[in-house]
Amino acid sequence: STCKPIWNHQQAVKLSVEHLFNEKKTFILKVWHKVNADIETAPEKSGDTVLGFVSIDLSALLSGLQQISGWYNIADTIRNI
Repeated sequence: STCKPIWNHQQAVKLSVEHLFNEKKTFILKVWHKVNADIETAPEKSGDTVLGFVSIDLSALLSGLQQISGWYNIADTIRNI
């Protein structure tokens, strides 16, 4: 198994109102490489690998946008990439 992610993943997330009024107005996602991507289970620390984190700016939602979509950079905090 390698850490070669498929870049066409889409994910819909419904947020509570509290997220919009968070002081930082960001939503952080942890991105995993799953060894067995065919099975929808929670990531396992023993075999799956954390690729990094994605920070999504939520401030546009306060301006009236109903959704945010786009490409986001994955920050690798372990290797500082």
